[in-house]
Amino acid sequence: MPPFPKSANVVFVLAVAASATARAQSLQPQGGVAWGRTVPVGAYHATANGQGFQSASQGMALVALEAHKRSPQFTISDPGYFSLPGTTHRYRDWKMGGHGRVDMHRAIVVSCDTYFYGLANDMGIDTIHSGLTRFGFGARTGIDIEGELPGLVPSQEWKMQRFHQKWYAGDTVSVGIGQGYLLATPLQLATAVAMMAK
Repeated sequence: MPPFPKSANVVFVLAVAASATARAQSLQPQGGVAWGRTVPVGAYHATANGQGFQSASQGMALVALEAHKRSPQFTISDPGYFSLPGTTHRYRDWKMGGHGRVDMHRAIVVSCDTYFYGLANDMGIDTIHSGLTRFGFGARTGIDIEGELPGLVPSQEWKMQRFHQKWYAGDTVSVGIGQGYLLATPLQLATAVAMMAK
């Protein structure tokens, strides 16, 4: 999988996303990243860099608030991992030992994987799928850029059609931090951030 563009260039991508008349070929890449003469349009895990995680986690938090699955004050004690009820497997946080007491705001600020593992598990993939698609994930943005991919917001139905397998709780946990089957383009991440900022 190609590397996700540096976060300094997310502003550049957002500028392209904000201008329907901008021609990607006429814009010069910023910050020394060699993009050639096109804007990156590939689909990546939403955690391919820190900016991607922020977009994915903010989207996940908003979906949870709309679905009444969390309040901003809901707090967990993060030991550095999450386990599904009745299992011993540990989904590890990026920070060994965890982040301590974490509410929704702090979870976004410190990129607390454990918070979002639990949140995804509580919401379930159907709620996540319907919520993230409202932010434009899983569909082309409609910007006139050659080769733009739609990304992917997985669902139980999608996995059954694609792999002839049922959806597992562990699949949902991974989607909670923008990994697993969830794929997003830089344009989708930028567009989602712009929608959330409105």
